[in-house]
Amino acid sequence: MITEGNISDIRIAKDKLNIKPDSIYCFDRAYTDLELWSNIDFSKSYFVTKLKNNLKYTVLGQHLEAMKDGILSDEKIKLENKKYEKNLRMIRFLDEKSDEVVSIVTNNFKLSAKTIVQIYKTRWQIEIFFRWINDKTISPKN
Repeated sequence: MITEGNISDIRIAKDKLNIKPDSIYCFDRAYTDLELWSNIDFSKSYFVTKLKNNLKYTVLGQHLEAMKDGILSDEKIKLENKKYEKNLRMIRFLDEKSDEVVSIVTNNFKLSAKTIVQIYKTRWQIEIFFRWINDKTISPKN
């Protein structure tokens, strides 16, 4: 959906997103909206997103054994917020390109941590593509 620049992406996602059961929605941490997460979960779908730094949580335990395929940890967590009360899965991995430890969260406990990370990384490639298109549209080279 294309909108004016003053329209919030998260508002469009919450109002217009037609959530399909058994789908995976992957978005950036700007879409950290616990109501949206609840709607996705309620629709029997999944989300994958980068964890916002100020989101408080409690680690409930290790989900699966980590330390393979670049995965640093795979933990079950609970947010310290009543707007989303279900357990989540937090996966930390080392991004080789930026040498940054990235923390992502999901409500999907079925797929492997490696697959969840690949889903998130694929989303980032799409973001880079859209930035490239935007740069070409705004300032085309002669």
